[in-house]
Amino acid sequence: MENLPAVITEEPTPMGRGPVGPSGGGSSRDHVWTMTTRPSVSWEKAGPEEAKAMGRGDLTLQLLAVRRKSGLQDPGLQQTLRGQLRLLENDSREMARVLGELSARLLSIHSDQDRIVVTFKTFEEIWKFSTYHALGFTHHCLANLLMDQAFWLLSPSEEEETAIQVHVDENALRLTHESLLVQEGECCMG
Repeated sequence: MENLPAVITEEPTPMGRGPVGPSGGGSSRDHVWTMTTRPSVSWEKAGPEEAKAMGRGDLTLQLLAVRRKSGLQDPGLQQTLRGQLRLLENDSREMARVLGELSARLLSIHSDQDRIVVTFKTFEEIWKFSTYHALGFTHHCLANLLMDQAFWLLSPSEEEETAIQVHVDENALRLTHESLLVQEGECCMG
């Protein structure tokens, strides 16, 4: 519980400023799920350091469109993904519904940064979300929502299938778990 003050005082990532650290400098606790157009799902070392918790109970999901074979981000596909996020940013009911099924509450969508910020009110909500994420449901549900026929038609060949990566900072997830557990413990004791 020594890390609890870090959750309370943690500053949000500056909006519109890109990564806060060196590129590709994730810790060994950072993981990312990869969703491909085929049913294969795998863990990878990851990713953007900006996928951090923004406050007590808040978590940022960073979305990247990549080519599966090379693992490199595809600017054209990322623009298409950003366009889908922009549409959902203006009418977020469907996004809120999908995230609600994953036990997360939509806080905001930042299409210009390819981010979705979610929050959790109870330990049970974040526990369920973590379980769904570990099982691969998070990226699968978001890919189903964000990718329409036009997106899939952009993929030129089977060898270059599209993947959506959903980055969640594992340390921020752990701190959010701890924060909500302490919060619920204080409610029960008071």
